[in-house]
Amino acid sequence: MRRLKWLVDINDYPMQDIDIEKFNSLVVYFRAGRIVGQANNLLEKFFNTEMLSPGNKHIPGYLIRFALRSINSEVPQEQSTFDILCNYRNLWLMFPGFYYKWRTLTSMLYRPGDIQLVDSSWKIAYYLYRPYSFLKRRVLHL
Repeated sequence: MRRLKWLVDINDYPMQDIDIEKFNSLVVYFRAGRIVGQANNLLEKFFNTEMLSPGNKHIPGYLIRFALRSINSEVPQEQSTFDILCNYRNLWLMFPGFYYKWRTLTSMLYRPGDIQLVDSSWKIAYYLYRPYSFLKRRVLHL
């Protein structure tokens, strides 16, 4: 149930203190309609309530199913390749826009802290090796 903590926090937030026009403008600015819609769907399912802003009412069903599957499953010690890819698919589809999708893809392949740990003048090799090592470890299981 620890995966529901964020939803409990939203449910318990004093919504009457929110400037709804400002909130809605931020939802539009950050293109967060899907994530607000997903939160509302989950709030309705678990608490029979919703946020003041409806967000996007018509979000794809797989975004809701992914969230419910994540909430209802045990927290694994190590994620399977399939789980990792499902998680990135969810992240990829949650927000529109090329820049967001590009950041999601690069964060999957390259971790910013890792390059700082490389003590070599050949740091460029990390950028070439990292996608290969991901495929080798996760897809080919070598």
